[in-house]
Amino acid sequence: MNKQMRDKLGDAHFASELHEGDSLTDQPHRQCQKLVAEYRARFASELGATLCCTLRANGYGTSGKSSCSTLVERAVSILLDVINMESGTEQSR
Repeated sequence: MNKQMRDKLGDAHFASELHEGDSLTDQPHRQCQKLVAEYRARFASELGATLCCTLRANGYGTSGKSSCSTLVERAVSILLDVINMESGTEQSR
């Protein structure tokens, strides 16, 4: 996984860790937190983990059974599904 993808997932993790009383608790941010939490749960459910070391141990990566590009493609597909479900549209995979 490249640095840009790690940074994006780190940002998503940060957003999922925000708590009530933080400065970002207005309605749009709560909705974002909800979507991030849903994405993280779906990612973990479908891919078996959210940590790079565990994903590598599960066979993702350059020396694994599935390439990093396959992992990224699945992650993006999950993200789009979560966003599309929120907006009332479905994307077929």
